[in-house]
Amino acid sequence: MLVKKKQESIQPEVKDVTESVYASGKTKAKEQYAVYSTVNGILKKILVKPGDTVKAGQTLFLLDDVSSELAQNNAMLTLELSQENSKVNSDKLQELELNKNIAFQKLQLDSSLYFKQKNLWAQKIGTEIEFEQRELTYKTSKSNYEITNSRFLQTKRQLLNDTKRASNNYTLTQKQKSDYSIEWYRIRHIKRRRRINYTTNCYCCNRFK
Repeated sequence: MLVKKKQESIQPEVKDVTESVYASGKTKAKEQYAVYSTVNGILKKILVKPGDTVKAGQTLFLLDDVSSELAQNNAMLTLELSQENSKVNSDKLQELELNKNIAFQKLQLDSSLYFKQKNLWAQKIGTEIEFEQRELTYKTSKSNYEITNSRFLQTKRQLLNDTKRASNNYTLTQKQKSDYSIEWYRIRHIKRRRRINYTTNCYCCNRFK
C-alpha cells in the first residue's frame, strides 16, 4: 500500500524588505569651504568669527610677515642703489667716461704724430726706428681707447640690467608680502549659520567651526 507524502507549501506574506549597504566616506556640509595659504608662516591674527558673512576680497587671516617685510626692504635698497649707479652722473660711470676721454685724447695726439712721422719717412726723413716707435705708440693708444670705450658701454648696459632685475625683484617681494594676507575670493556670500571651516597651511595651524 502506497502512502502519499504531504507536500510542503509556503504561503506568501507582505513584509518590509530591509537591505544594509556598508561603505566608507566623508560627510561635508553643503556650504563648507576650505581656505588655504599659499605661503608658510605663523598665524598672527584672525579677522572673522564663526558664522560671519564674508565677501570677495575680504581679509580673513593675517600671517606673520616679518621675513617678507625685511626681504621687501632689502629689495627696495638694492633697487635704489642700482638706480643711483645707472645714472649718467654716477661716480662709477663718470670715472669710466673720464678714462675713455683721456684715452681718446691720447689717441688723437699719437695718431697725429704717427701720420706726420709716416709722411716724413715716405720722404726718407728721419729714421726707421723713430717711425716704428710712433707706429707702436699709435697702435697701443688705439687699442687702449677701444678697451676703455668698450668697458664704459658694457658697464652702462650692465647697470641698466641690474636696475631692471632689482625692479623685478622688488615687485616680486611686494607680491609675496600680499600672500601673507589670506583673503576670500569667492563671489558668492556664505550664509549665516552655515558651517565654515578655515584651514591655513602654516606652521601654526588654526581651525575653527
